[in-house]
Parts: sequence; structure tokens; C-alpha cells
Amino acid sequence: MKTYTLQNCGCYVDGARGIHAPAKIVMFANQHGARIVLSEDAEQDADEHMNRAFGVEGAWWGRNENGDWGLWAVETEAVA
Repeated sequence: MKTYTLQNCGCYVDGARGIHAPAKIVMFANQHGARIVLSEDAEQDADEHMNRAFGVEGAWWGRNENGDWGLWAVETEAVA
């Protein structure tokens, strides 16, 4: 199973993908063992799966303030 560390922090899905970003995020999570179907809540489900199954102390999976999705160090602000 793949493991992530703070060394792996960064963008995994560029927010510039616009309306196509959620599909890429879901695909990434599904490649990591999730079984998520693209829906209104799919991105949140992907965030939860990645934080639960591949969480890193001092980091979180989700979108940052620029709209990019990835693994971010705790000092990076999340988008609500």
C-alpha cells in the first residue's frame, strides 16, 4: 500500500481543470482504494477517504485556497 509523508505534500489535481477537477479527484481516490461514484458529494467523499486511509500527521487532503487539490501541510488554509 502506498504511504505518504510530509515530503509528498503538494498539488495532485490542478484547480485549473475547472469543472473537470472533481472527476480527476475521484479517479485519484478510486486508484487509492475508494469506491466513489461521481456525484455532488463525490469530492468530499474523496477528501474523507484520502484523509482516513492515507492521512499524514501535520497534513490534510483537500483543496487549498487556490482551488488546487492535494496533500497540504497544516499551515496551508483549506477552502470551506
